[in-house]
Amino acid sequence: MGNKVQIIAEIGVNHNGNIDLAYEMIDKASNAGVDFVKFQTSIPSLVTSMYAPKAEYQL
Repeated sequence: MGNKVQIIAEIGVNHNGNIDLAYEMIDKASNAGVDFVKFQTSIPSLVTSMYAPKAEYQL
């Protein structure tokens, strides 16, 4: 076979919109041997009610 398994770390939105935290998570994933990291961003107002409580990073 000879094919190496590629490991993807799903960071998602756990960076809370903080670029420094995102870079820190990338470094930690790299140190753990991860090959790729995957992020998500979202626009909460497009998928939630305006009356839904928001997390601190969404304010």
